[in-house]
Amino acid sequence: MRPQALARGSAVTLAIVLASCGTNGSRGGRTPRVTREDSAGVEIVTTETAVADVPAFATLDTVPGLRIGSLNGPKEEQFGSVTGLAPLADGGIAVLDAQAKEIRVFSPDGAYVRTVGRAGEGPGELSTPRGLAALGGDTLAVYDWRGGRITFFAPDGRVGRTATAFFQGYGQPYRVSFFADGSIVGQSRYSGGRGIVSGEKPTFVTDSAVLVFSPTDGSPGDTVDILQTGESVRSMHRSGQGVMVLTSTATFERSSSFAASPDGVWSGYGDRYAVRLLDPSDGHAKRIVRAPGLDRPLTDEEVNAVKKAELADADTPERLRAAQQVIDLSPRPAMRPAFDRMLVDDGGRLWLRDWPGADTDTRRWWVFARDGGLLGSVVVTGKLHLMAVQNGHAWGIVHDDLDVPYVVRYTMHAVGA
Repeated sequence: MRPQALARGSAVTLAIVLASCGTNGSRGGRTPRVTREDSAGVEIVTTETAVADVPAFATLDTVPGLRIGSLNGPKEEQFGSVTGLAPLADGGIAVLDAQAKEIRVFSPDGAYVRTVGRAGEGPGELSTPRGLAALGGDTLAVYDWRGGRITFFAPDGRVGRTATAFFQGYGQPYRVSFFADGSIVGQSRYSGGRGIVSGEKPTFVTDSAVLVFSPTDGSPGDTVDILQTGESVRSMHRSGQGVMVLTSTATFERSSSFAASPDGVWSGYGDRYAVRLLDPSDGHAKRIVRAPGLDRPLTDEEVNAVKKAELADADTPERLRAAQQVIDLSPRPAMRPAFDRMLVDDGGRLWLRDWPGADTDTRRWWVFARDGGLLGSVVVTGKLHLMAVQNGHAWGIVHDDLDVPYVVRYTMHAVGA
C-alpha cells in the first residue's frame, strides 16, 4: 500500500447542504452545516460550524452508576494497569489488567464473575497484553505484543483458537484496534529518519508510525497508512551499562490516532481536524472528514497556562530544569493541537477528544456520525479516561488521590431525545 495524499483540484458536489444553519434550541446550539463532495473517487465530508455553535450531542450523569476497584478490598477488584475495557452484551464489563496479565469479568451490577487468562507464554496465557475486545457472542479477543499473538476466549473463559498477527518489516505494534471479526489494525514505530537522536544534547524530534492490517488467518498484513505520530524532546546518555535515550513529550505535542470501525480504519494526525477513513485491505482513502471551524489559533493565554502547569508538576530542582528545557525546545505551533485521541462507539460514530490545553477539570469530545457529519460534543470530567461507549453508557478509568485505578460506568443521555 502507498500512503494516500489528500485529493486536490476541483471537486464535484454530489450532495449539498444536509442540515441548515438554523437555530436548534432543543440541542442547545446551531445545527452544523454539512456538505459532501466527490474528489477523484474520495468522498469529502465537511462540517462548517464555529466551536461556540456546536450543539451538545449527549450529557453524562454527574456521578458514575458503577464503580469497580479497591485499594485494600478483594484481590479481583485491585487493578494495576488497566489497558483495555470491553463492554459485554449483558451490560457487564471485561477488564484487561496488563500488570496482572489477566482479564477479569464483572456482571452489570459490578459483581466479580471470573478471571480469564493468566501470566505466561503458553496457550491461554498472557505475557504483554496490549488490547482487548468483545466480539460476537461475547467472545473475548486479546492481543499479546510478545509474538504478536491474538487469543480468543469463549464467554465461559475457556481458551478458543489463537492467531498470529504478522507484520512484515515493521515489528509488532504497540497499539491495536480490533475489528468485529477479530482482525486488527496496529501501529508500529517507524522513524523514517526523523526520530533519530545522535548526541547527548537534547533535541526536538518528530516520529512517524505505520498502520498495518492483520487478518486472523495468519497471512501477511498490508500497510494501511504511514503518518507522523508524535513530537518529543530526546537526548542520548552513555554510561558503563550502555546507551539510554531520555524522552519527554513536547509541550504542544501533536500526535496520531487511529481506530477500527465497521467501515474501515479511521486515521488522523492532531494538527488539524481532518481524518481519513481508509480501506484496511489496501489503504486507499474512502472518505475524508473535515471540520475546519474546530481548528483554533493557539493563544498567548493558553501557551502561558500550559507552561505554568508543566513547571508546577516539577517537584525537584532537577525536574524543574528538565521541564524548562522541554518548554524551551518545543516549537509553538500557530494553531492549537486538534484532537489527541479517538474511539468508535457501538453505533459506528467517531469520537475525537479535543486537545485540553491546561484544563484539568473537563474534557470535550466531538462526535461525528458514521457518515462523517459532526453531530455535537460531549463533555466529561477531566478525571475520566474514556475508553468505550456502548449501549448508552460511557466506560473508562478514573484514579483517586492515591492513584488507585477504578473502572467506572456513566449513563449517557442524548440531548433533545
